Amino acid sequence: MLYEKIIHLLRLRNWKYQVEKENSSLLLGVSANYGNIDCYITTDDRKGFFSCISFCHCYIFAEKYNDVIEFISLANLGLNSGSFEFESETGRLRFKTTFYYDEIVPSQKILEKYILTNLYTLDLYTPALMSLVYSEISAKQAIAEVEEMTKSGLN
Repeated sequence: MLYEKIIHLLRLRNWKYQVEKENSSLLLGVSANYGNIDCYITTDDRKGFFSCISFCHCYIFAEKYNDVIEFISLANLGLNSGSFEFESETGRLRFKTTFYYDEIVPSQKILEKYILTNLYTLDLYTPALMSLVYSEISAKQAIAEVEEMTKSGLN
């Protein structure tokens, strides 16, 4: 049920997607302000579960892992929904939003908010992450960049 609502939403927005894992996951590529985002949406009506995970296309050097971990720790403190995660084995950074639901399937408007929040948040933090990885600024300075962008409305 939720799966069909998500497909309907993606079609309404004219977003191209692929079905993966025997119709349990959707993969979409989104062209955002600061690069392309790969997004995986998974639902499970039996468990009442929704997950939206988007990956950042920024190569993170091993010597920057500790800085990135501090960056996502600081970023997660200020977020109302979702969280950044970092896989040190692969050097991949992702942003994840999830929710559980009962018998009442969330509306299309709620689904859209969760998906857009996921994509928007990753896109918003990407420039600061790039600055952190490819220059000598600190994690706190990178987070300050994001905060400044949101204050000035440049996002």
